[in-house]
Amino acid sequence: MKHKYNRWIMGSAVGIAAIAAAIDHTRHKVPELDTSDIIIIQEDDGMSPCGPGDADESPCGV
Repeated sequence: MKHKYNRWIMGSAVGIAAIAAAIDHTRHKVPELDTSDIIIIQEDDGMSPCGPGDADESPCGV
């Protein structure tokens, strides 16, 4: 009989912890994106992604 109560106690504790974690997760707001650190790099014609060279070659000599 004692074993049955232990299952109920542990099951209740895990269930309450899961509900508490879900509530805590929904309370946090997503931070706004800071675009000041974003750098956009555009590839020039005739440049491979790994540096100067023929753009038709496989990238980085692979």
